[in-house]
Amino acid sequence: MNDRQPALETLCAARAMDIEIYLDDFGTGYSALDYLLEFPFDAIKIDKRFLLDFENDERHATVMATIVQLAKGLRKRVVAAGIENLAQLEFITSIHCDYGQGYLFSKPLRPDEMTRMLSSEMTDDAGPFPSFSHLLPNLPARCQGLTN
Repeated sequence: MNDRQPALETLCAARAMDIEIYLDDFGTGYSALDYLLEFPFDAIKIDKRFLLDFENDERHATVMATIVQLAKGLRKRVVAAGIENLAQLEFITSIHCDYGQGYLFSKPLRPDEMTRMLSSEMTDDAGPFPSFSHLLPNLPARCQGLTN
């Protein structure tokens, strides 16, 4: 990003309207470390590439854990993208990642589908949407609140 001033002004205006700002796909592409210092991000969303192979390549696990610690040191929340199985969920929990998203929880949904899913989860009438209650016995205690 060559001229950062317009981007900074736009982000600051959004923050003034209480809009939270997440730095997406952190660790890939144009998400440079100095962005964390210069721009008013509330959270960092770690690119799913780092989670895909964390079990087979400890470098991926090290990068994930390091990004989480860096974000925590800068008082930013952290989202791990691409959670598809319980091993990945347990791993992001073990490194104190704040949030996760991925197919383990749901496929991408339109807003009306999301509203229906959340409403049905709250009433235990999931209808066409999956309930997460079957995962509870296998989840670490810290993760269980993610499914309620």
